[in-house]
Amino acid sequence: MNTSVNTPPQALEADYYRVNFITLLTFVFERYAALLTEQERSFYHQFSALSVNAQCLFTRCLMRKGNFFRVAKFSYQEISEPLTALSELTATTLVKSATVDDFNNIITLFTKPELVKAFPEHSLKTLKRAELDAELIRVANDTPDLMFARLQNLANHSLIFVCTQAFDTFRLLFFGNLRQDLTEFVLQDMGIVKYPKFTLSRDKLPFQNRETIVALKKINELSDYLHDHKQLDIDELEYLCSQLPPCTQQSSIVQRRLGRLLNRLGQRYEQQKDYQAAIALYQQSNELPAAERIIRCLAYLHQWEEAWERLQQLETSSSISSEQHFVRVFKPKLAKKLAIPFERQSLQIKPEQVILITPHTQSVERNVQQHLSALGKVSFWSENGVFNSLFGLTFWSLLYADCEGAFYNPFQTAPDDIYHGSFIAKRESLWQELFQFIACEKRYEKLLRENYRTYFGLANRFIHWSLLQQTVADIPIFDGVRLSQAEQQRSLFEWTLQRVPIEHIRKIVLHILADRKDHRSGMPDLIVFTDQDYCLMEVKGPGDRLQNNQKVWLDFFERNEIPYRTLRVVYDENN
Repeated sequence: MNTSVNTPPQALEADYYRVNFITLLTFVFERYAALLTEQERSFYHQFSALSVNAQCLFTRCLMRKGNFFRVAKFSYQEISEPLTALSELTATTLVKSATVDDFNNIITLFTKPELVKAFPEHSLKTLKRAELDAELIRVANDTPDLMFARLQNLANHSLIFVCTQAFDTFRLLFFGNLRQDLTEFVLQDMGIVKYPKFTLSRDKLPFQNRETIVALKKINELSDYLHDHKQLDIDELEYLCSQLPPCTQQSSIVQRRLGRLLNRLGQRYEQQKDYQAAIALYQQSNELPAAERIIRCLAYLHQWEEAWERLQQLETSSSISSEQHFVRVFKPKLAKKLAIPFERQSLQIKPEQVILITPHTQSVERNVQQHLSALGKVSFWSENGVFNSLFGLTFWSLLYADCEGAFYNPFQTAPDDIYHGSFIAKRESLWQELFQFIACEKRYEKLLRENYRTYFGLANRFIHWSLLQQTVADIPIFDGVRLSQAEQQRSLFEWTLQRVPIEHIRKIVLHILADRKDHRSGMPDLIVFTDQDYCLMEVKGPGDRLQNNQKVWLDFFERNEIPYRTLRVVYDENN
């Protein structure tokens, strides 16, 4: 679901990407110059000294896939003289002219017809592309200079290798990872995404020392290796473990990323049935699902007593939905192994209500809305959107607090540690103040309305502005006959605040806060309004069934006396 308001895109300047790249470099250099190596600082200064044409060409290369390029094939209107710009670039250390040693990489820059024509003395036309490349590489082993010269002539001597190692550091410091790229800026420039403003204090930036940069680069390298190699033996796994950064790193971002990597390595050891090694890795991780995996590994080793003890500790200490689900499922199995009397605890959920309706559309939710409309009830297909949005509005100040390691750059829709267990603890004083504030219903409603007006349209990972704006008049299945003109134009935001008790909203957003990752999903499909009240409805079509995260929410509603129903739809095939 879209978290921003639909905004018509604006036209971009021809060199928008160069401007964005300079923004990224400048942001990092101004804040982290002391943490950069001499090579990385030189990268910044060399790029800054280039002509606009050369800057455009270099940035275009970085935006493309790979490190080897054939510049003569580039066609960008804003780069008037690409080969002149190339000469300027090759005079720096940013770009190197390709050499004969790069033959295996640069042949991929040419089409099959080009290669067949360039090497007519070899029978290449009937070969498949992979076979053709292998044949040329074989021949190049005997006559490398001749083969390379042919490719250089074919490419008008524009074959280059772009050095990205220094830029990777800038990218890591700006985005906090090596996955994101300059497309983030395009959305900002086109006016599609407007980001909230928040403080980025230098003493709270995620990177405070060079060791953090080195550790994250190593974690990224090992993660990529794991992703690319699905089958690893014990010796290979042991080597990867020997390359891990030390767990003594104080940086919270390193601890989180390292914990996730340790979990992945632990799962690989489990695949090899080396459960002791897996446990040793999980014990170093504070990330989900390390605690669960330890208990499962202990069970695999038939260490039932220790597994039972850890399960009980997890049951009493964790508020994470996925871990509580694991406890509910696994506890009876362990109790049986240990011959411990055990009474299964089930979730409290009302029985399903079966309704017979005539299908009008392909969507079962829309069909139910049509059915409810005939009964004079207003409904919105909101799923997780409405209460996640109210969560975002409630805790806006908490989400964008100036907190250590929370933000890398001004283009974030949520803090980096939003799903981490330490999120609230790191903002304890602000949280206590906000908790007391929303305890008063009048003040809480006023806060929701003020934040809605103040921050409307700004990207927030939890808020779905377009959904909150939706009116009955926007939904074609409602004819509005039973509603006044004002009611037809009333937004979902207003319907919710007028019909849903503030105390119910408070309970729901606090439930989301308790497990921000798992509780973001699983909420009922529809929110239904009558004259004075409301009801949350989960709709299940033929053959569909409740998922675990949905059951958790329904149990929560039952325990907190929040109105809900589960509708089992049966279609009237005769009508």
